[in-house]
Amino acid sequence: MPTHLDPRPSLPSLPHWPRILALTAALLLLTAAAPAAAGVESQVRDAIAGLGQTRSSVYIYDITAGRELAAINADEALIPASNMKLLTSAAALDMLGADFRFHTRLLLDRGEGETAVIVRGDGDPAFCDRSLMREHGLSIEKVLDTWAKAVRRRDIERIDRLLVDDRIFDRQFTHPSWSTDNIHRRSWAQVAGLNFYNNTLDALAQPGERGGGPSFEGYPHPPHITTSNQASTGNSDMFWMQRLSESNHLTFRGSIRTPQRAPFEVTVHDPPLIFAHLFAQRLREEGIAVKAVGRPEAGERFEDERLIGQYFTTLPLVLQRCNSDSQNVFAEALLKRIGHHFTGEPGSWDNGAAAMRHFLQQRLGTSAAVVRIADGSGLSRDNAVTARTMVRLLTEMHRQDRRRARELLGQGQRPQMLYRATLAIGGRDGTLRRNFQSPMQGHVFAKTGYLRGVTTLSGYLVINPDLPDSTADLSDADLAAWSPNEHVLAFSLLFNNYRPPQTHADLRRLQERIVQLLARSIRLAPADQAEDDPLAGNGAAPQPIGHHHTTAPDRADP
Repeated sequence: MPTHLDPRPSLPSLPHWPRILALTAALLLLTAAAPAAAGVESQVRDAIAGLGQTRSSVYIYDITAGRELAAINADEALIPASNMKLLTSAAALDMLGADFRFHTRLLLDRGEGETAVIVRGDGDPAFCDRSLMREHGLSIEKVLDTWAKAVRRRDIERIDRLLVDDRIFDRQFTHPSWSTDNIHRRSWAQVAGLNFYNNTLDALAQPGERGGGPSFEGYPHPPHITTSNQASTGNSDMFWMQRLSESNHLTFRGSIRTPQRAPFEVTVHDPPLIFAHLFAQRLREEGIAVKAVGRPEAGERFEDERLIGQYFTTLPLVLQRCNSDSQNVFAEALLKRIGHHFTGEPGSWDNGAAAMRHFLQQRLGTSAAVVRIADGSGLSRDNAVTARTMVRLLTEMHRQDRRRARELLGQGQRPQMLYRATLAIGGRDGTLRRNFQSPMQGHVFAKTGYLRGVTTLSGYLVINPDLPDSTADLSDADLAAWSPNEHVLAFSLLFNNYRPPQTHADLRRLQERIVQLLARSIRLAPADQAEDDPLAGNGAAPQPIGHHHTTAPDRADP
């Protein structure tokens, strides 16, 4: 069951010097004078001078011209928040390869006198993902119905064991450094070898009689969820819910006055078993008896298993959900998946971090040793990275993108910048859809990050003179296509430990002003002038690691 769309046809090449002049003129309107590149660092220092005790790590590099534009505490390791996803997604793309697909398989085994149906997880975080199902006209019911009918077509009336095989990952569903106060929130969903519906449930609350309790409707409807309703219908909307640790008991609290239009998303414990019980319920509705539901025994093998159904998701699509939409469970699944790929053992946070360290050492050299890796999404405050390392990674991924794009162009395909295409696009989509409006719209590809006291932004500024003045009518794939005439800067703006009166919104506005300053600083040079010059610092020549493919990626924007 594919969850992808084919990319659109490539844009025709346009004359570029008129576009250079037009775009430069538009950017100059942002201020009266454009600073020289040599003055970028002083301008950035002035911009952040009022942050007081806030810790800053800033590094800006002109990839096209091959020159450093600003380095302010660039080697100080700070908490990256969701900028950690840039490292995780880069390692996954490099180690797994652009053509990698997650496969969730439905298997039938009739050996040793019993019938077993096995759902084998591949760690796919997009299995029955809300957004992707909407994109492709799917639903949980359709998936369960398709698989139940696949079992029925084998003339099966009784299943002795319905098993969910999630052994590709360990069963430490929640990272030990994550806040226990947030375990019920969707951003802190568990990660498992078989993920399902973002590992959450929907709960829609509606007011009842004044003074009485509200009503609730949950979706989907697993049989082992229990609830306690301690909420009331009142004069205010102060409703919340809690889930006990290591359980699927939900408690509704507070008051509700207004009918809710959108459901609350609450996490579940042990997502693989949640799916197994839902599937067993659907099989029974199909008239198939299910005797037992569980997991395979340790070391158990199935010698007679046969594939009767599957659901697959392409890696580029997962990377896009990870980066552009900042989906934490996607990043954690990627980290554990590369851990499994690297070691052959069940994926874990430990072997995933080892795999990422290996990737960084191979690509960036010993300078990457400063990076501290706790998880893949950036939820943990035990992660740390420097702005210089982040930009060096972005520069390396840009060069990999460019090599792949040239190969695609030589094959007559769209020269897509695959890694860049996973990022949010300023003024367009993802976590940057409200930032970087015209004339910056469509020129910033970046990853945001936020934890309490932490605001980060890292990515690319791309001036592509081969595109029209307005990017409003272009697709994201159009914007992410490579142009030999483009001018590219990489930046990382990391801010930690800010306190009132400074707010997250203040820091986001500051980051946006700094990127606007960079746009004004660009002096467009020949595209091949210095793009292959290595960054200064202790680096290493890129080494082949993992599998690289050059076929056009499948991609969809959920």
